Amino acid sequence: MKRDIVFIDNDPYSPVNHMYRVKEILYTGSSEYQEVKVVVLDGYGKALILDDVVQFTEKEEFIYHETLAHVPLFSHPDPKNVLIIGGGDGGVAREVLKHNCVKRLFLVDIDKMVTDVTKEFFPQFRDVFNDRRLTVLHQDGMKFVKEYKEKFDVVLIDLTDPVGPAKPLFEEPFYRDVYNILSEKGIISCQNESIWYHKNIVKDVQNALLKVFPIVDIITFITPIYTGYWWALSYASKSINPREYFRKCDVETRYYADDVRPYSFLPQSIIQKIRTGSLDY
Repeated sequence: MKRDIVFIDNDPYSPVNHMYRVKEILYTGSSEYQEVKVVVLDGYGKALILDDVVQFTEKEEFIYHETLAHVPLFSHPDPKNVLIIGGGDGGVAREVLKHNCVKRLFLVDIDKMVTDVTKEFFPQFRDVFNDRRLTVLHQDGMKFVKEYKEKFDVVLIDLTDPVGPAKPLFEEPFYRDVYNILSEKGIISCQNESIWYHKNIVKDVQNALLKVFPIVDIITFITPIYTGYWWALSYASKSINPREYFRKCDVETRYYADDVRPYSFLPQSIIQKIRTGSLDY
């Protein structure tokens, strides 16, 4: 009897772990920063795994990438200059570059291996890297933000879990540096883990952003692969309330749409409970 190969996801902050049946192992390697794997998961197709945590799969990646990109971009009246910190796989960049108003996109990810591996194994991201508007820099995102002198309209933070080198990019000093490189109507959006299992991370990020930005909100979506399923993105802006202003969707998407957008925001009563730590579950 053939025994299935299984992979157990190792989310460092979750009390549960997902277990997947592995149909094929396509790549394993280690960069200076993390272990990188590409495997074929039963029911999900090819998956990118970093340090034994599934980052995305072919089947569902569009939900996360579209939400992180389109909610903030359609909140801005005319986003021309955009920055992605992390996101070396190109998924968020693919969605950003659907916006014809975007004239320049910087993607700053410290790990070149992530970009190289996704180019090889995930053709749905490959063409993104040929877009002339895109500049890819493999360097420290925190250092880039601190030293860069020009302004961005939207900054998207697409990071792994807040451990090791990524942890400072979830904290107030980093958000202050981001504020300084944002234009007058600038917007930042960043992934914040699960409302269900990581509510303290969401709380800390929200309160850090509130010390820097006048407008702060929480975007949510449901994902089948991240533990907790109910996932959070923090939104912050110098001047734009995303619930009051947004442009109509005029790009091709699979998930994001004008009628989906209102359901992307967490109710204010729950947000207040998260920020005060009184959400009891």
